[in-house]
Amino acid sequence: MGLTIETARSFTGVIRSDEEGAASSAPYDYELFPPKLRAGAVAWGHGRALGAGKASGAAVSVKHQMRNFWRYESRSGLEANRMERLRRKIETLATGFAGKMGVAVRNVETGEEIGIQEREFFPMASVCKVPILVETYRQADAGILSLDERIEITENSRTPGSGLLNFCDTGLKPTLRDLTLLMIVVSDNAATDLILERIGGPAVVTQAMRNLGLNDIRLDRNIHDLITDISVAMDPLFAGKTYKEIEKLYLERPELIARMREPERISMGMKEATNDKDIATPLDINRLYARIARNECASPSSCLEILKTLERQQLRTRLPRELPTYTKVCHKTGTLGSGAVSNDSGLIYVGEKPIAVTVLSKEILQEARLTNTVIAEIGRAVYEYFSS
Repeated sequence: MGLTIETARSFTGVIRSDEEGAASSAPYDYELFPPKLRAGAVAWGHGRALGAGKASGAAVSVKHQMRNFWRYESRSGLEANRMERLRRKIETLATGFAGKMGVAVRNVETGEEIGIQEREFFPMASVCKVPILVETYRQADAGILSLDERIEITENSRTPGSGLLNFCDTGLKPTLRDLTLLMIVVSDNAATDLILERIGGPAVVTQAMRNLGLNDIRLDRNIHDLITDISVAMDPLFAGKTYKEIEKLYLERPELIARMREPERISMGMKEATNDKDIATPLDINRLYARIARNECASPSSCLEILKTLERQQLRTRLPRELPTYTKVCHKTGTLGSGAVSNDSGLIYVGEKPIAVTVLSKEILQEARLTNTVIAEIGRAVYEYFSS
């Protein structure tokens, strides 16, 4: 009697009947088996076709191996299909609004990842504060600085945009650790620039990311210069102005406020000022979070402190918004131009399992609340997938 692949395929059918309660010839499933097990299946099938009685020990061993492989492979295939459904769902959300969005999702434990435009560059906005935070702790580990150092707030410390230090009296001397907390929790721009100056500037942060193998995270300016460049791109009147001078200009010419809020002017300014500067891919930002979660970007104690700082984030209208109450999320948002760039990135914990999620965007021409809803729905979709 001829030796055929069909006899081996009938063997896989026997295994599937054990697993699913229904016999199947399962020709496709047979092709999934490794070559050695395929050969074993053929030999088993040949013996069966010749009318052999009780299966040999070797045949039984092959059958057990194939059954175990089938269990693993069928589940892996199911997971791949489910991940693809999640990717398609995120793609629908990410492409269904007025702007461009890139998304990366990674299971930190298994390394499984999916993405939408995850290798495209986007402005980081305040997401850049995560690489800055990481490099600060790396330098503390190396003994280059102490987080207990105190840095005095002066008039020159003030930086346009978000935060609290702009409204504090001069002479205040927060520790470097305090500044990292302000930088992340309320996205304080003045705190960020003080930290950047202490650790050596944007180029040092970029090099630190290179050292971690994250070549697609690039920091070129401090926050003051970033916002100044955006303002000048929108209106040359702001060129060379200090924080105090900008404040005075707005008081003297209130019509400037309305002009700087025009959507088309904002979009133009963002595009010009952020083109090829202070950019990253969702993929590499996501991998940075995975390294933090695995204690790979600094010492274990420093990585733990980084996570604690990120968990204290108070701007929670994006990724965490639609998650169950008390869900642990360690993340950092980023916004430019009142929503022309709207980002969020971090670790969503499903039980004890960390899932890295990064959403970066650009060229948005819709209200920030609508983009926030899209990002929140992406967060919920990821949580529900990994909860099931």
